[in-house]
Amino acid sequence: MARVTIKDVAKSAGVDVATVSRALSNKPYVALETREKIEAVVEALGYRPSAAARAMVSKRTKTIAMLVPSFTDAAFDWITSGAERVAREAGYTLLIASAKTVEGEFFSEDRVDALFIIDPRRFQINSTLPSVSLEDVPMDNLGGARALAQHLQTLGHKSVALIGGLADSPYSQARLVGIREIFPNAIWLAGDWTINSGYRLLQNGVPKGVTALLAANDFIAVGVIRALSEQDLRVPEDISVTGFDDEPIAKYLTPALTTVRQDLETQGARAMSLLLEKLEQKTSSVLQTQPLELIVRESSGQRRKS
Repeated sequence: MARVTIKDVAKSAGVDVATVSRALSNKPYVALETREKIEAVVEALGYRPSAAARAMVSKRTKTIAMLVPSFTDAAFDWITSGAERVAREAGYTLLIASAKTVEGEFFSEDRVDALFIIDPRRFQINSTLPSVSLEDVPMDNLGGARALAQHLQTLGHKSVALIGGLADSPYSQARLVGIREIFPNAIWLAGDWTINSGYRLLQNGVPKGVTALLAANDFIAVGVIRALSEQDLRVPEDISVTGFDDEPIAKYLTPALTTVRQDLETQGARAMSLLLEKLEQKTSSVLQTQPLELIVRESSGQRRKS
């Protein structure tokens, strides 16, 4: 059965297409009798405007572009899940692209209404569209890292190192500040957020004197533990290892990983809510810093006596 078009409605109602468009978008200058006749025809024919037609009338595509650094980091799944739920409830669709695939026309106003950017340092964007990044949603990275460091301090550790995390990332920097509140001389071996980064940074051995390694996320910790095992170093008997984020994999590692839990799904949802407020030109909410939770498992232990 052929799809009913706006031309079909106009023909049946005995008016032109422009009049139908004005009536359906609640524009003025359409007589009440004509409007009621058009609405009756729409109901009788079962006409439903296409997404493209609605966009032309409303000047909105009801689509939000989400830009992720890559599709390989499981953390983005949680962020996307929260963001997509809030967007869907508001009638929006997410269009997701990675730093490797996105092109200039992706940001055009006839394709999307707004931009949700996971990491603004990974995208060079020249757009006037409303936008939000995860950095607009405060998470207590400093406090979470401090809690990890305090936990290690109670276990007798005196020299620690932060492993991985991008050097220009505010998340890495906040975690380093939190660690150095407890261990002022903590070392930082910067890298990125991947398993390979953790493995590579520890491949040539543990920094001298360090008895605990705080990976900047749980995936980095996986690489760290692998590198340590190849050096016949046991976790936590010889050296303690912690992560950050509490990814699902953390509790299934051997040993299970001590880490910090942050609710990434909620962070994604909060960021999307903020973006929708910008789209509707509402006064933006003042967001409270979201607390994080220390999760103690088996990978952190008493400092080994020399």
